[in-house]
Amino acid sequence: ARIRFCDAFQNTINEDGLCYSFNNNQLGMETLKSTGFYELRKVQGCGKIKGLQLAIDVNKLPYSIISNTQPKGFRIYITANGVVTHKVPFTVDTTFHGEYNFFLHGIHIITSSPIFRAWNKEKKICYYNEDRELGLFGSYTQNNCILECKLNKISAACACSPWFMNQTALPICAGNGFKCFTEKIRTYSDELVDRGECGCKADCEMVHFFSSQNKFSFKDKFETNEELWYDSKTGTGRLASYLLETHGGGHILTRNLTKLTLGLKDDKEYAQARFEKDIAILNFFFDTPIITEIRLEMKINIFDQISAVGGTLGLFTGVSLVTFVEVTYWLIQLVITLFMKKDDINQVEAYNDNTSGIKDPRYINEYSR
Repeated sequence: ARIRFCDAFQNTINEDGLCYSFNNNQLGMETLKSTGFYELRKVQGCGKIKGLQLAIDVNKLPYSIISNTQPKGFRIYITANGVVTHKVPFTVDTTFHGEYNFFLHGIHIITSSPIFRAWNKEKKICYYNEDRELGLFGSYTQNNCILECKLNKISAACACSPWFMNQTALPICAGNGFKCFTEKIRTYSDELVDRGECGCKADCEMVHFFSSQNKFSFKDKFETNEELWYDSKTGTGRLASYLLETHGGGHILTRNLTKLTLGLKDDKEYAQARFEKDIAILNFFFDTPIITEIRLEMKINIFDQISAVGGTLGLFTGVSLVTFVEVTYWLIQLVITLFMKKDDINQVEAYNDNTSGIKDPRYINEYSR
């Protein structure tokens, strides 16, 4: 049960069409089941053993004699939870008989404080996942917004939309319409313009990381173990039941025709050919235990403003804020003192005026004493 996760994949879309997304909840076109099986799986640690292993099947060999299309492999998008696209996808060629390793490193987690969230609720300098609804995706991210804007613009220009877009305003692209859509997707370069025109603001919280890829052939016994997946000699391995199962009479007929065409003797040789040509083993894991967290905080308050004003005064005038406050204080004291002295002078003058107006000699003599 630990190696079967097919039901845990969700259908979602990006510029390449319909994709299958793992560990990317609330994104799919289908309604999620309310079970823990669809919750995000936490990483157990670093290294290949503690990562995610996938066996993907291009299913080309069984239908090579009756199909005109020849799929070449897969595009792999490694994104943060809630994001459906990536600037540069990895290409996986299933004809390479070995394992692909995808390393995740340089992890930065950007979070925000409740104070910043409350401040941003009015300012809207960035968006949280729930701040804006998108038409094609279940949660907001800047990348999802830009992708939706691009798909809508191209659909309007081609007067049709691809079958995987959930809309009813335009007909489904066919023939020339599909060629128009494919060509414009390939040459589109207005992502920076779309940020402003479609209001695709930056994410307030996000996870950023780097990813890289290498591959090892099954001939490299130190890095890989072919028998772990399928051993043609014994017909055992993790993929044995999958490669050898019949899926009904029609599948048996197709298998027999393929064996006859390719000169394969039995089902074990057929399974080995499928394993070599159609199956790719993918390993996703973190190669470093270092995670950097960046927290957005509100740093501008009254004390920061006072410090900024004081620093500016000191830099351009040579006067610190403390000196400015002190000088202001003494200027105020000087003004108060001058007003008090002027009031005393007025009282003395008024007193002299009162004494000069006395005419009775008795009072004059008393004052003269």
